Amino acid sequence: MKKFILGIIIAFITMFSLNIYAYELHEDSKIYVGGQSIGIKLNNGVEIVGTYAIYDEGVLYKPWLESNLMEGDKILEVDNIEILSCDDLLSVLTRIKDKEVEIVILRNNEEITKVIKPIKKGNTYSLGIYVKDSIVGVGTLTYYIKDANIYGSLGHKISTDTFITGKIYDAKVDSIIKPTRGKAGEKKATIEGTSIGDVET
Repeated sequence: MKKFILGIIIAFITMFSLNIYAYELHEDSKIYVGGQSIGIKLNNGVEIVGTYAIYDEGVLYKPWLESNLMEGDKILEVDNIEILSCDDLLSVLTRIKDKEVEIVILRNNEEITKVIKPIKKGNTYSLGIYVKDSIVGVGTLTYYIKDANIYGSLGHKISTDTFITGKIYDAKVDSIIKPTRGKAGEKKATIEGTSIGDVET
């Protein structure tokens, strides 16, 4: 029976090369054409996206500055506890309170260990950093191969140098901004329901 190899290119999660996966399909395998909008949520680790000063009793504190933390750093561990989400970080800060601890970050593919001391502000403890633990966007489901249980999706490129997993969701388009000269268009959508597929890179 005639067979062919189909290369699936996931272009929106590459940095320097494309991830290509090959699957052996029969000639009677069906490829369903898509076109519907989907929400894409990728787990990108806990990344520092901003900093701020903590004002308490007339004194400004910047624990991130004293520890030389920067935007773009990814937090891997705090006090020997692995940090995978913002909730993990909040939980550790609640436990260690204002104790000076080690924090391990990833910067330019290098793990760096620093020492940092959270600052108490009211009933909470803070490092003076804004963080995010996922990348959320909207793409287009282009096809689905039922026999192999795989799909292809088109979306904006996301540069990353680490392994990423994620989920896709149904999405409802709220509005569309048409492109103009020198400016890309934009599709605004709301992600709905539970996940309908996985993403790996």
